[in-house]
Amino acid sequence: MLQHVNKNNDNFDQELRELVLTIKALPKTDRARRKAINDLISKIQNAHNLKINFGEFNDLPNFQDLYTDALSDTLVYIIDNIETYNPEGKVMAWVNKTITFKFWDVCYKQVGRKGQKQAKNQVKIVSFPEGYETPAPSEEDKLLREFLEQDTGELLNKLLNYINQETQVKGRILLKEVLLMLLDGDKQKDIRSQLHIPAQSLSSFIKRNGEDAINYLRENGFDFEPNIQKKRKVDGAKSA
Repeated sequence: MLQHVNKNNDNFDQELRELVLTIKALPKTDRARRKAINDLISKIQNAHNLKINFGEFNDLPNFQDLYTDALSDTLVYIIDNIETYNPEGKVMAWVNKTITFKFWDVCYKQVGRKGQKQAKNQVKIVSFPEGYETPAPSEEDKLLREFLEQDTGELLNKLLNYINQETQVKGRILLKEVLLMLLDGDKQKDIRSQLHIPAQSLSSFIKRNGEDAINYLRENGFDFEPNIQKKRKVDGAKSA
């Protein structure tokens, strides 16, 4: 039985390896490359040996959300970096190492974004896996943060007034503050949860001003694509 499993694993990894080599050999504009990418993504998502070295994390109440984000980030990373694939290595070993680190990236953002006491309710604090380096903000992100914080224009300082759903007290948040939270890796649901903003209020505020804000930032040299309407994903990728 064990030999049968190993044989299936070898055959499956050979399929993945051939797909990766096909993708690397085709021009980026070729439709056949797009089809091969979609096939590769589908096979990875449905692989029985897709796994994360997550230790105790699988009993977290928000584990599925963390896993879904890590898988999406992994697929984007694999496709963006497919030219670096070493044909001698196993594709799933590369995928599993990447998703483990991407999973930790997601967890680290939560820990870094919230107080330690609050973070422990959602992310258990344990030793990082060997080889993991906590993600540092890029120079571009640092410059963007500085620009957002210092901008005095009317657009980024538009104000959303709302009623805190937990305390029923009036709250307020600037568009630039929403963008800073998105820059930190928050999604709309995270912002709503942290600040207890009514879902429709935040959604409408972002829908009215989000695209104008992105265009304004582009005009000032920042290519910022936060999760405003939908999560960025690779063509053909499915939710885990």
